[in-house]
Amino acid sequence: MECTVLDCPVPQAVTDSAQNVPDPFRVVAAHRFVRRMRGGTQAHLIEADNGQFYVVKFSNNPQHRRVLINEAIGSVLLHHLGVSTPEPVLVSVTEEFLRENPDVSLQLPQGRTAVQPGQHYGSRYPGHPERQAVFDLVPDALLRNVENQGEFLGALVFDKWVANTDRRQAVFFRQQRDLRASTAARRIPLRAMMIDHGEILNGGFWDFSAGPLHGLHPSPHAYDAAHTLLDFDPWLEKVASFPPALIDQVRKRIPADWVHADEHRLDCLLEALVRRRGRVPDLIQDCLLAKPSAFLNCKQTRTLFPGGVSQAPSFHQIIRRSAPESDRHPVSLGSHAERRSC
Repeated sequence: MECTVLDCPVPQAVTDSAQNVPDPFRVVAAHRFVRRMRGGTQAHLIEADNGQFYVVKFSNNPQHRRVLINEAIGSVLLHHLGVSTPEPVLVSVTEEFLRENPDVSLQLPQGRTAVQPGQHYGSRYPGHPERQAVFDLVPDALLRNVENQGEFLGALVFDKWVANTDRRQAVFFRQQRDLRASTAARRIPLRAMMIDHGEILNGGFWDFSAGPLHGLHPSPHAYDAAHTLLDFDPWLEKVASFPPALIDQVRKRIPADWVHADEHRLDCLLEALVRRRGRVPDLIQDCLLAKPSAFLNCKQTRTLFPGGVSQAPSFHQIIRRSAPESDRHPVSLGSHAERRSC
């Protein structure tokens, strides 16, 4: 199916968190270095000129520049699926900013390395870092009561679709509300936000070699909303009907210096990602069967598949039910100049 942004309009999402799919290429300027973050990409927390704070991954990070492309793709896909994830932006880092913030640098095996001026990937920090408590992990007693816990099922569907070879990472925080409200009203539950998508598409390798246990959150209580395989149905339907035009839109606007000489490789990868939508039910089923203990409310394997495991293939009707006829065949993501066959 030949599809461009003009002839394939992006349909309106069906959940509040996906009503406005973000533009990952809105540009903000780096203003002030705050602190280094943990992780292999050596991201930095930076305040931008709009007063917001962003976790910034640099194009010359120790892992690979492809990590930035993965982050941009992952963020747009998650927002469209209705899974909470930080707002993405491009962060412009100037030579002047680097001179005024000498602690902004990378530690490579050969020693300290300067960050390159230019546009880098930023994901918005949930609030002010000096006033907002943000947690990487929370006790199971709190995880059970996270207000959007069901989105972990959507995140697992996403992780299987995009071959995330990392564990599912999330941060937890309480949304700031009216402090003048009653004490009872201020007992705000934690909210989860899915983060760190550099290892989708197998990180810098850009393939789909993830195993059945990749993408799982460390705590099985993240999946308390899963009682049967059918609980994944709403998320799988969104994947099955995902518009190729949206991926095409992202592809066309990725900064050229991130892509470098990978234009053809990226085009082929994204076309394979669109075709991979039909495999996601199988991938979810493989995950559930490989580690039933990760899904505590599915006490026995038979509860995952009403009618028994032998009936699980009938679940693939989700794909036939949701995907347009044209989407069940090989697709092309647009008319990029001099596109070569994949």
